[in-house]
Amino acid sequence: MAMCGLRSLFATFVIASLAARLTNSQAPPPPRIGAFSFSSDLSLGDSAALTCAVKRGSAGPHTFSWLRDGVPLVPRPRVSVSRTSDVMSILAFENVQPEDVANYTCVAANAQGQHSVTAALLVTAAPVWSAEPSDAEAIQGKNLYLPCGAVGYPKPNVVWKIQLGNREFVPLHPVGRQRILDNGTLVVAAVETQDAGVYRCEVSNGIEPSLGKTVTVSVHVPPAIAKGSTEVSVKRGDIAKIACDVTGELPLVVTWEKDDSPLIPSTERYETHEEVTPTGVQSVLVIHNTVKKDASQYVCIAKNDYGKTRDVFRLAVLEPPESPTNVAVTERGSRHVQMKWSQSSKSVTRYLVRYWKKSGKGSVLQEREVDGLRPSLTVTKLHPGTEYTAVVLAENSVGFGEPSDPVHFTTASEEPGAPPMNVKCEALDTKTIKVIWEAPPADKLNGELRGYSVSYRLEGTPFSHETVNRNAKQKVFTGLQAASVYTFSVKAFNDVDSGPASEEVSCTTLNGDPPAVPSLRVTGITSSSVSLNWNTLQSPASPVIQYLVQYGTDEEDKADLHIPGNKDTVTLRDLRAGTRYNFRLAAYNMYGRGDFSHNLPAVTHLSDGRSLQVTTESEVPFYYRTYFVVPVAASFTVIITAVVIAWACLKRATIIQKNAYLQVYGTSEYYGDCKLPPGTPLVSQYARGSYAPTMEHGRNSQNTEEAYDIPWDGPPTRTGMINDGIGSYARLKTQGKRNIV
Repeated sequence: MAMCGLRSLFATFVIASLAARLTNSQAPPPPRIGAFSFSSDLSLGDSAALTCAVKRGSAGPHTFSWLRDGVPLVPRPRVSVSRTSDVMSILAFENVQPEDVANYTCVAANAQGQHSVTAALLVTAAPVWSAEPSDAEAIQGKNLYLPCGAVGYPKPNVVWKIQLGNREFVPLHPVGRQRILDNGTLVVAAVETQDAGVYRCEVSNGIEPSLGKTVTVSVHVPPAIAKGSTEVSVKRGDIAKIACDVTGELPLVVTWEKDDSPLIPSTERYETHEEVTPTGVQSVLVIHNTVKKDASQYVCIAKNDYGKTRDVFRLAVLEPPESPTNVAVTERGSRHVQMKWSQSSKSVTRYLVRYWKKSGKGSVLQEREVDGLRPSLTVTKLHPGTEYTAVVLAENSVGFGEPSDPVHFTTASEEPGAPPMNVKCEALDTKTIKVIWEAPPADKLNGELRGYSVSYRLEGTPFSHETVNRNAKQKVFTGLQAASVYTFSVKAFNDVDSGPASEEVSCTTLNGDPPAVPSLRVTGITSSSVSLNWNTLQSPASPVIQYLVQYGTDEEDKADLHIPGNKDTVTLRDLRAGTRYNFRLAAYNMYGRGDFSHNLPAVTHLSDGRSLQVTTESEVPFYYRTYFVVPVAASFTVIITAVVIAWACLKRATIIQKNAYLQVYGTSEYYGDCKLPPGTPLVSQYARGSYAPTMEHGRNSQNTEEAYDIPWDGPPTRTGMINDGIGSYARLKTQGKRNIV
């Protein structure tokens, strides 16, 4: 059984192998392209073609593609590809040009594989520029590339020549820094100034015309800093000079940096000086009065249109001693302090103590010298209650070191040494006097001012005293007696005590008050004028003598106009058109000028008659504004109307009841005198609200008081009684009608 299985397996393998061989022998072969080539005597302007055909035996369909120097060919107007059948493709050229010279490959493919054949298109042509040389500008130290490329067939030969002086051109044999590339480019490495000159490139291939081009090479020199000593030392306080010598093509720009930041020269300590040299520029950085912080790296940066360079210089400042430490005030008086500090070093020859007032005008720097072995000092002749600042400097053979950290101290206070200045008083009205003054001189305060004590008295009485804070420069005294003499004096005080009193000043209160503030309004506006009207509450005993109108724009001083006291209108003319003016008014009487009204703004019309907004809501006092005036006016109207109606109704009811009483009791005595018979009710019907008055008298009758139709036209009344109100306006007005019943 096993043997039978092996035989069956072997037979199957043999049959499969025979079937595979039979199948391969029957499959069609891949395509094969017949040989092709271009004509060997092509010239510029000729036509050329390649026919790519597949041999017999290849099964279709076939695909064709063309390559130019191994890259897929892109048809152009003079180059076309056509397919004539499934087994043939034609590449055609019209008017052959030098750029057409290349290797062209036809690739044919089918399902079984592909095949390709290549042919070279060669044209006999004179050289044509592919990279024409031109004038060049080179930078010293950089590489120079002068292109000179041409195409043609046979391949052109490139020759470079150079002109020596004014002689003819001689061939350039590349050596050292010069070489010629395969594409004809002349390369000059690390250009030097002697490489400048006139060069010529000549191209030929045996077919005329040959090519040639002459070019000029210019060499520009970038900046360079001459190498020298970069270490500079200077004694502190002396002048340091750092020189930077720069060569290169002008113009040259030289700048300086310190600590990676541009150094801007100033007339204070840093300066730069430049001088043109035969080879470039020398820049010198000058540092006046050198200090420790000047020790640093300084970078000289030079540049022109062709480059930039830099060099680093290091400045060392020879150090004076370190600044003293632990500076402190150990004892403090009103006019002296005791100072101590720690010694800087043993090389200190002396100390210098500098101190000055921390604030205030006239502060002068003061100095005191101290021996280097005694680090302490008593500073005298100081001012009381004054803040000072002090520093200590140490000196050795090099010079002074940096000052110590400042120490601040304040001397003890003393009472002010001078009274307030320019004390004046002014009577404002019958009961008020204002006292004004100025602070004592600053150098006499002797400490921090706390306030002022103002003394005052009525003539013949002892002084009273009131205090105000230090910011106040005036005090208004009220509740005084009219037409009385008051005396005032002022003292300044601090934490210690009060200073001397000022000279006494006296003022007399007025016999009467100045006028009240007028109520000012605008009644008319044109392009060149504004009309004003006003009302003023006056006292018959002190009428207004005159008015003062002040007006002007926001940008100019106000003008004054005085108006007689019997006037209440004025028209201001010759104003500028379209301009905002501010107006205010004050009144004078025999006791002086009253307060000014609020500024009232108005804008004149434009010259063409158009008006601008006269005022803004924010510029009018709140009690003139609509949101205030309208509700208040409405409220007053309602209240007055209600009062009038109530009084009219009460009066009518009272009159009718009185007439009824006369008819009943037959007496002419006025009921308001309370002479009614006992038990007779008073206006009971009216009080209950059920009484309906009747009109028994004619409308024009003079026997009743019904002609009064407002409260103050009738007799004053109250429930059941009449009060004559001696001295009242109502009584004065009704005296002539009391006997009318």
